Amino acid sequence: MPEDGPAPEAGTAAAAGLLGVLRDLALARRRPVRDLAAHEQVHWLADLPGDVYVETDAGPGDVLFSVPVIPLTPPAVLEEFDGWLGLRHWYRTLRDIAERVPAQGHETVLAAGLLTWRPDGGTAVRDHLLATPVRVAVDERTGRVDVVLAGHTLLRDRDLLAGLPGYLPARTDWVREAVQTGQGFGLRASTGDVLRKWAGTALADDVAYREDWAPDATGPAPGVPRLRLAPALVVRTPVRAEVADYYDALLARLAEPGAVVPGGLARFLAPAHPTPLLHIDAPAPRTVPNLLAGLLVRGQRVLVATADGTSAARLRAALPAEIAALTALPEPAGDAAGSAVAAALLDRATGHDPRSHARHIADLAEREEGARREVAALRERAAGADGPAGPSGAPGACDLGPGYLGDRAELERRVRAEAADHGWLPSRPGLPDDPPLSGLEAAELVRLLAGRRPSARPVPPSATWTPARCRAPRTSAR
Repeated sequence: MPEDGPAPEAGTAAAAGLLGVLRDLALARRRPVRDLAAHEQVHWLADLPGDVYVETDAGPGDVLFSVPVIPLTPPAVLEEFDGWLGLRHWYRTLRDIAERVPAQGHETVLAAGLLTWRPDGGTAVRDHLLATPVRVAVDERTGRVDVVLAGHTLLRDRDLLAGLPGYLPARTDWVREAVQTGQGFGLRASTGDVLRKWAGTALADDVAYREDWAPDATGPAPGVPRLRLAPALVVRTPVRAEVADYYDALLARLAEPGAVVPGGLARFLAPAHPTPLLHIDAPAPRTVPNLLAGLLVRGQRVLVATADGTSAARLRAALPAEIAALTALPEPAGDAAGSAVAAALLDRATGHDPRSHARHIADLAEREEGARREVAALRERAAGADGPAGPSGAPGACDLGPGYLGDRAELERRVRAEAADHGWLPSRPGLPDDPPLSGLEAAELVRLLAGRRPSARPVPPSATWTPARCRAPRTSAR
């Protein structure tokens, strides 16, 4: 989908409606994960040692809690051993998340609002409704591990409950809008308010909510839905639902005061604007790479949708190396590749000189026009190399001088037949066996020499050059 030109006016309501539809489509195309056991890791905050303080009022970019470096040697006082062991466990866990999880392509979220339920005739659910992205960072100077809130909170009820009997998604739209405006972030007081509102509207029957940090007991999910705060750090594998989460994040930005619809989306929604979509069905091997390279060279931004990662990799491999270096593939562990692409783009942007670039473009255009003129001249001279028709009247006959008029095959036969009559012609010592210049080059040399000596007598063309395509075959002249 190329993006070019100024963005026309488009309302945030229309943009939000389109993003909502795209989010629902993304959710419908994936198999939902409804059980915490399917995630990589789950660490309940209720199990944190008492020495760790959780900042429930933490906002975006704030530290939720920290764990300092814990010594390897256990304390001498027996009463302090359990606390030391718990702190040591959490420190190693968080440090492992900080060092390994991003490289493995996983993500870490603060999950809240644990829903446990098995509807009649439906799949059991045991997972959280709210998810806030977090970043686990290690302080290089002190070794302390910080859990930092990073990103918008998302309401995942449609991901968890889509298609289950008794779930009424339309009744939770206003709750989702409240989350998009910032309510229910992290572990703030509004998180409990959001969960209570959801519990009273989302299902056909009311759901009892408990402000309890402890998870419910494991075992078969009850037929009556239960909801509790039960916050936890969850390490999970990003799946197709993250596309829906991205749309939710865009919706959250559109809900902010003074929000502006992105240019590409505004152009797409403008009724009078031509569609930026192009569908290519079963193209030739070079069609899509050539089209993509042409659009990028023109300065347009292009979003390419392929069937899968393999197709995307093949398309990237077919691009010129300079363009391929500025593209990233949707790989599970693509953070490093994405950072390299971002660094390359930043380097090109900071080193770009508009005036120098304009001069370079003008020079290339001038060279291109000169090449076109030279090609036209060569074509004209090549066309003039053909003399009048030979005795047979065949086109393309050549005139090599008096008595030597005809097509190339006829002239070759005649010269070879008369080779014995011309064998007395001596070869000049020091000359190469093959002429160093072609007929066209010799004619150009004669023209240049005549231009330097205006008084020189003109030399008849038939005596100075032989068209390359009609050159007589070489005979032995020893």
